[in-house]
Amino acid sequence: LFTLAGLLRDTNRLADAEPLYRRALAINEQSLGYEHLRIAITLNSLANLLRQTGRFSEAETMFRRALPIYERSNRKELLENALNNLADLLLEMERPEEVLILYRQWPSVSESKGPGMGTQPESPSLNLLYSESLEEIRGYMGSRWWGRLAMRFGKKLFGKTQFH
Repeated sequence: LFTLAGLLRDTNRLADAEPLYRRALAINEQSLGYEHLRIAITLNSLANLLRQTGRFSEAETMFRRALPIYERSNRKELLENALNNLADLLLEMERPEEVLILYRQWPSVSESKGPGMGTQPESPSLNLLYSESLEEIRGYMGSRWWGRLAMRFGKKLFGKTQFH
């Protein structure tokens, strides 16, 4: 069911994919319990679909439910991906302050991926999370879409959008 739902989502048949994701989630919860890694993966996929359909509140709930499961799985790359998805959603919802709070709530990622601690994440939103200065935020203003997010981010947090 999960694989079929993914194929339907990839072909933009979102209305057909959603019930399959929900059914796969229910079956997995019943057979594997609520804390299994497969649950988090399904929640993340369903949340991405909900985000695509503009149901941001539902997507946020799913993303947030998946995070502690990913953390307990000790799969840092999956946790980082889930944090990235939630951070992107929060930025899209114009809630950048919560992105910073989110980052601070998950120190296991920051310990392994934070500034000066090895490889930086590839996602622009996670890079914004790891930004320690306005100069770093300014670096993401080149792309039009990310530039708008960085401007909103800067304005809400620092009261200005021009960084020199």
